[in-house]
Amino acid sequence: KQEIRDDLLQRRLSPGQFSARGGRIGENGDRYKVYNIGNNKPEKRMYFIETLEKAIGRTAKKEFLPMQAGDVYQTYADVSDLTRDFGFKPSTPIEEGLARFAAWYKEYYHVD
Repeated sequence: KQEIRDDLLQRRLSPGQFSARGGRIGENGDRYKVYNIGNNKPEKRMYFIETLEKAIGRTAKKEFLPMQAGDVYQTYADVSDLTRDFGFKPSTPIEEGLARFAAWYKEYYHVD
């Protein structure tokens, strides 16, 4: 079985729900919240790798192993909290997102 996952990024955000000077605190008393940011669409792992390889212009060295303890078969980014709290629903296709990431990485780290 091939593992399928939605590439997700977890990031701490302070969406104006909290201010250290007495602003609002989240509904559960939380001062910070972790949001899943992904396109809410699972992608096959090998497609992700192949797309990244194409964007980078290199082939990855791969070592295929059986599922390891703690691995999950399928995941996806549930963006419902992000959509509710910010009115934003990510929709960047994986091809575009990985191409833009690779371009940024190459420029930032000065690599070819």
